[in-house]
Amino acid sequence: MRCFFRVTFSILLCCFLSEAYSQSSLSPLLRKADSCAYFCNYQASDSIYHHALSMADSLEDRSGYQLVLNCLINLYTRRQMYEKAFCYLRDFRERSRNKDDRAYVLLAKGNIWKDALEYDSAYHYYSLASQSTHPFIATNAYQQLSKLSALSGRYKQAFSSLQNYDELLTSAAMSLHREEMTDKYKEEKYKNELNEIRLAKKTRELFIVLLLAFVFFILAGAYVFYLRSKNLKLQHSKEVSLLREKESSLREALFRKMSVSQKIPSLDAGDESETIDKRIALSSADWAEIVQIVNDSYDHFAERLKAHYPLLTEKDIRFCCLIKINVTLKDLSDIYCISKSAITKKKFRLKKEKIGFKDSDQSLDDFLRTF
Repeated sequence: MRCFFRVTFSILLCCFLSEAYSQSSLSPLLRKADSCAYFCNYQASDSIYHHALSMADSLEDRSGYQLVLNCLINLYTRRQMYEKAFCYLRDFRERSRNKDDRAYVLLAKGNIWKDALEYDSAYHYYSLASQSTHPFIATNAYQQLSKLSALSGRYKQAFSSLQNYDELLTSAAMSLHREEMTDKYKEEKYKNELNEIRLAKKTRELFIVLLLAFVFFILAGAYVFYLRSKNLKLQHSKEVSLLREKESSLREALFRKMSVSQKIPSLDAGDESETIDKRIALSSADWAEIVQIVNDSYDHFAERLKAHYPLLTEKDIRFCCLIKINVTLKDLSDIYCISKSAITKKKFRLKKEKIGFKDSDQSLDDFLRTF
């Protein structure tokens, strides 16, 4: 427990010494000294710490100097060399410049007295350190006060200190950024539980693999769905095209079966050469049949055309019906007994004046076929 506390307190010190350990040039030396101390090679650790102390002094690195002092204090406390620990603590106090540093000195004294089993002295300094405004020092002091009170049988005071510890810890957690708190918690956990580091790393790797596998399956499923949708659309398009071709063939067959189709060469399957320059006379019954067939074949085409364009006369409707069933320009010329150019002009006037369609890129024939 003592070793765990010293490591924990070292982490808390780093929180307000400007992250000197991770950013200063002393980091390699301190890590090497920590390793020697961990394997109980105290002589080598002491030598490296003093070398780092001299380097920090020459570089005028105040934060680094205080950090090395803290490491020496912990080292001599672990070796139960309390006089040297207090000596370096006095050096630390002389270099203190703010109230957080002074509060740390009080807390460090409490740690040394606690390690020396002088619980009354430790309790005194922990009580002073608990008044610090620095949340980490205060919470650590309340935690130790709770433990010391419990050891001496003062459970009410132990409970009160534990409550203060919980309140300060909760307040500090709420004021800090969640990610920063998580990183600090991980740093503390990584330094004390190396096995958990390996476990956490493997867990993260497994999570990433599962996440990538999940994303892969999602993308693969989306791609398969896209291909199926594309194939269905293509198949549907082919079916629609086929149905339209069949519909067109049926309509043409229907038009050829009309009695009037024998009079109009472009509707008849016979040879058009026999009707060159021949006038085509259509009776009222023929016109009625044409309009009726067009209405039945194209969803009431003539009625919809009249409803949308009321300026169209009955003759105009008949003319549009002939265009709808693809009667050629020559046959139209023979039906109306005018030239082909006159038929073309008639189409243009009908499109512009009666229908009001001003798109010059689309002819009347194209418009009526899609209407």
